[in-house]
Amino acid sequence: MYEDALDRSDLLFKLKLYKDKVAAFESGEKYIRMEKESKRIHEADLRYIHKLEKETEQAHAETRRVRDIWYETCEDINMEHEKERAAIRKHYEGIVKIKDKEIERLNRELLKADKKNTEDHSKLSECRQEMYDAKIQLEEEKEKNNALNARLNKDYSNSSKSSSMNPNHKTIQNSRERTGKKPGGQKGHKHHGRKNQKATKVVKIQAPDKYVNDPKYKPTGRTVSKKLIIVRLVTEVIEYQAEEFRDQETGQRVHGEFPAGVVDDINYDGSVKALAYMINNDLYTSVDKTRVFLKTVSHGKIDISNGFINGLSKKFSELTAEERESIFTELMASDVLHSDFTFGRANGKQGAVMINVNEAGKVLYQGRTKKEMRA
Repeated sequence: MYEDALDRSDLLFKLKLYKDKVAAFESGEKYIRMEKESKRIHEADLRYIHKLEKETEQAHAETRRVRDIWYETCEDINMEHEKERAAIRKHYEGIVKIKDKEIERLNRELLKADKKNTEDHSKLSECRQEMYDAKIQLEEEKEKNNALNARLNKDYSNSSKSSSMNPNHKTIQNSRERTGKKPGGQKGHKHHGRKNQKATKVVKIQAPDKYVNDPKYKPTGRTVSKKLIIVRLVTEVIEYQAEEFRDQETGQRVHGEFPAGVVDDINYDGSVKALAYMINNDLYTSVDKTRVFLKTVSHGKIDISNGFINGLSKKFSELTAEERESIFTELMASDVLHSDFTFGRANGKQGAVMINVNEAGKVLYQGRTKKEMRA
């Protein structure tokens, strides 16, 4: 009951409020108040808008002033920058002129130095050639003296010279036993003739007129041939030429790459090195005689130094180091290994040579200063 009374009083209050509002609208008082309030708000808004417009105009004016100042500042900076660039350009042009003059002077000096170097090199080559010729003549004279001394010291005991040609000689006893056989090849001995070679050139010999025109001579249809074997040493010289260029900035000289092994002005390929090595080592010929022999057979074109020939053994040894290491490893892993020693000479000193071979036929020669020295 109490709650219903409260709801009723609330409704009556709201109804009274709404009736008053309706009465105000009907009398026109509400409209007058609303119009006054709206006019007051509108005037306030107009004043605020005028204020904003004035502030905006002031901001635009300040912006224009700042922009004009900024343009003037940029123009001044740009003018100063142009002055600095002109000064730097003028200074750089002066430096470039000085540099060009210095480069031109250095190029002239370099050309003079190159010319002088070429002349000095030519003089040095001539002096070196004269020295080589003098050494060759000296070696030839030494060889002649040695040959003459050897001939003077020969007698029946160290040569085929007859003992009857030497006075006061001792009687030489012949210890050979007589066999009763005739001198020369014995019966059943196989003939060792000269090996036949394939002809590289055929020369036809014209028959003499006394055989062709005489009716008592008739051709048999058989050709008699005899061969003449000639050995020549041909020297081939290949000259590689490469156009040279000069770097204008650094002065460096450049050219195309030469083939491998062509490093010095004069180079010798593997054929010359192999021939010199075989003559010096396999034929047990001295270094001096090897050099003289190569120069003689090549008509003076191949004239290598003694040091070059001496260094061939070391170079070939270095080239075969990997192969010898592989053979040594294979020999050490073999089930059967045969070893033997022989003697030889190296650099004027006697040494030992150890020969190792396995069942597969791999052979390795190792030089030792003493027989007891191990690998």
